[in-house]
Amino acid sequence: IQTIDPLDKRNLETRTAKNRYLFDDLVHIPLLFFGHGINEIGSVTDFVRSVDVSPTILNLLDIEYDPLNIDGISLTPIFNGKNVDILSVYLENTIFETDTKNPEPCVGLRTSQYKYFRLLSNPNEKIHLFDIVNDPLEKHNIFSKNPEIIKQMESELSKQRSFLQKRFEKPEMTDEETKKVEEE
Repeated sequence: IQTIDPLDKRNLETRTAKNRYLFDDLVHIPLLFFGHGINEIGSVTDFVRSVDVSPTILNLLDIEYDPLNIDGISLTPIFNGKNVDILSVYLENTIFETDTKNPEPCVGLRTSQYKYFRLLSNPNEKIHLFDIVNDPLEKHNIFSKNPEIIKQMESELSKQRSFLQKRFEKPEMTDEETKKVEEE
């Protein structure tokens, strides 16, 4: 009998297969900041997002920006040993067909406590909920025992998807703009 160390890197085929689910070991990206003005603090395990990179760089370069018009927050407080409060991260897997046929588009949220994801097309199918603090390897799907957490996560997911959708909506052309296009 061969025993497998649960901390060993997982086989991508067993974690994604055709589904490309949103497990941490597949979507977690290391983030490094170093250079002038950045305190050497070693490894930080704080929960951060890729959308926080731009405001952090702008902050480090002392470039003014409107925080209401940029996604993310500056991570510079972490460089000084402080915490930043990040409520959740929106997750979405690829929906483009690649060499693996028929990926299942998924959406979800990650908080410092939980990871939630489900099929994009149906909120009631292939639901995953993991207690990241107590199950960092995401081995035990606890969705069936936690309907209240699912309800909270789904509510937050709906808010974030609605916000994102509004940002990508194309504005209608005014009559004047339509006339100008037609003239050209």
